[in-house]
Amino acid sequence: MLQRALLSNNMTNDLAPVGLTVYTRVWHTIQCIEALKENDLAKETELYIFSDAAKKGDEHKVEKMRKYLRTISGFKRVVVIERQENDRVKNNRGGQKYLLDKYGKAIWLAEDILTSQCFLTFMNEALKFYQDNEKVTFVSGYVIPGIDLESSQDDVFFLGRFESWGFAFWKRSFKYFNYISDAQYKAVYNSKKELKKLSRRIGDEGVYAIPNDYTGKIDGGDLKVWFWQYIFDTYTLYPRISLTRSNGLDGSGVHMGITDKWDIDKLWGKPCQFEFKDVVAIDPSIERMNTSFYKRTLKDRVSLFLQKIRIHGAVKFFIRKMPKRI
Repeated sequence: MLQRALLSNNMTNDLAPVGLTVYTRVWHTIQCIEALKENDLAKETELYIFSDAAKKGDEHKVEKMRKYLRTISGFKRVVVIERQENDRVKNNRGGQKYLLDKYGKAIWLAEDILTSQCFLTFMNEALKFYQDNEKVTFVSGYVIPGIDLESSQDDVFFLGRFESWGFAFWKRSFKYFNYISDAQYKAVYNSKKELKKLSRRIGDEGVYAIPNDYTGKIDGGDLKVWFWQYIFDTYTLYPRISLTRSNGLDGSGVHMGITDKWDIDKLWGKPCQFEFKDVVAIDPSIERMNTSFYKRTLKDRVSLFLQKIRIHGAVKFFIRKMPKRI
């Protein structure tokens, strides 16, 4: 059953704050802010910007960023929080916890995310509609190009995989960023049956990536969410057409180089009207689109196998030289 979740005039006083994490990419941040200011609810929204401190050699870039941040207007309130020590994870997760503790809900962006004019409307309406439904733990604004639902009659769908390029969540969702426990990890990764089920939910690439987080090679919030959503059998809500896209896949970011894999052609345009589903259920055809897009490469499969038999480091050079696709 589909229902509207319109925001009343009174509800505009209860809008979720937007958290934005930044470091040195001033141009990307300007583009992000200018797009966000075009949202219908921007002038009624409080914007919190979490500015990470400089690594050695980046002092001038960080000061340039902070000088720009002090000029931002167009929102109900702009609060800039300048960290004194460099820590990307604490700047992200610490900022998220701060907003969730203060407001009970939040919308989160990185500085390289561009939003549709309908982004804030969708996020706030979804937060209201699913606030008491613990099967829905996140609301993602980005839809991968592998999922084509432009002709669908439904405005929203659900997946067991979370996308972090513009999302909303509640205080109850923060536990999904917890570190992966030994017992839970082994229960999944030592079982072919569980791995097959996990792969169906998040795709092969996700199954390959999670061990990097578990072993401490990286500290990825999205990887933790994928794993814990599987453990707790909860889901992420998506719009039929993407509400965000990234302009940071140009080699300037931390985790990704130059790629067009995640490029999309259009964002959801006006009118900003959405109908939500009471029943939280996965559409198998959409899940198949997702797993197909995230199909694991031969390089990934060999690397995961070598990790399991503990000789990955000895053949790292060989893995890098393998073809990307087969």
